[in-house]
Amino acid sequence: MNTSELWSHDVFANIVKFAKKDARNIARRMALQYEMKKKAWEAVNSSHRKSGSIDSSRIVKFKTSDNIFMKKSMSNEGTSHGLILTIDWSGSMDSLIKKVACQFLITTLYCKYIKIPFEVYTFTNGESGKELLSGLSFRLIASNKNSEAELMEIFAHMYSYGAQSRGPDVFSSRYTSYIKKHFGQLRCTPLYPAMMMSYHKAHDMRNSTGMENISIMFITDGEGDNDYSYASTIQDPYSVRSYSYNSLSVNKTTSSVISAINKMIRDSGFKTFNIFLTHDDVSRSIREFFSAHDEYLSQSTKQKLMETASADFKKQSFTTINNFMFYNTWIGVNANLFPEDKAINNNVSTPKSEDEVYRVLKNENTLIKNLSTIGSTINDILVSDFKIK
Repeated sequence: MNTSELWSHDVFANIVKFAKKDARNIARRMALQYEMKKKAWEAVNSSHRKSGSIDSSRIVKFKTSDNIFMKKSMSNEGTSHGLILTIDWSGSMDSLIKKVACQFLITTLYCKYIKIPFEVYTFTNGESGKELLSGLSFRLIASNKNSEAELMEIFAHMYSYGAQSRGPDVFSSRYTSYIKKHFGQLRCTPLYPAMMMSYHKAHDMRNSTGMENISIMFITDGEGDNDYSYASTIQDPYSVRSYSYNSLSVNKTTSSVISAINKMIRDSGFKTFNIFLTHDDVSRSIREFFSAHDEYLSQSTKQKLMETASADFKKQSFTTINNFMFYNTWIGVNANLFPEDKAINNNVSTPKSEDEVYRVLKNENTLIKNLSTIGSTINDILVSDFKIK
């Protein structure tokens, strides 16, 4: 199995161009931003002092200047980074797999270009009953050990699987079995055990690599389906600190569990953010999250946040909210922002209410521009400690 199976079909011409050109260009721009911010931070945080050794070439200037000593530069290197990318592989992601594949490729190429360690996992519920944390299936599908060609191949597998379930039947059942074996079968959404497992993986990466700044990035389309109504706290297995959450109802429980786990992650020095994919107006999803979370916010504040997020979403096809459910940043993304293959394009029926937005999204330059902007947002999160104050 290799990328030639995807590249050989005419219906995927748009995606071949995206993978071979656009995704690489976006990742390179992200890498350039990373290096610029890192170098700027290092320049501002470097110092020079006299070494105590005389520079013989400057002795002739001694009568007019006492600057005859060699200087020693004290350079502070920018801190090192790592990334854990955790992908929702549940049944509801069926229509979004191709979009996830595109984001996977941009993110992993970016990590390769800036040479930081990364690991990519998919999660769903377990098939064998032997997985850790309440039947969680948590599969490593890629890492910094993979070459760029191998990442392209993983992208092709993922995209092709999504295309098979949503478009022309161009691949065999053997191929589908291969995907299910290596990526997992689309089942339920054990989000909270997956968040806990991602937390463990971040600790493992910190311990094995010595990386100082590790981020955990989730790609989801909603909340988990776990029932935490019989508990009221989560205990950090490393610090043994307890984190409480509201368990008065199922709705209050779910979002509050997210908040508790994210707070635990951030207290341990990791960053956490979520790319939330949706076909709907993002304000509806935010309203549902608000119904179970951030009760301390006034109704007017909630309304303003939803209106701002909705306006941004309609204008640029994504929106960002900082410190939402204790994520450092929550990024709501219109799934139509990602490029499509010809077969699906030719059969799309667009609701009237979405005509204007859809026309904007079909403009290729706008697609790439907005994907680049999301890339910049991700970059800002990873290198926030490089910001010059």
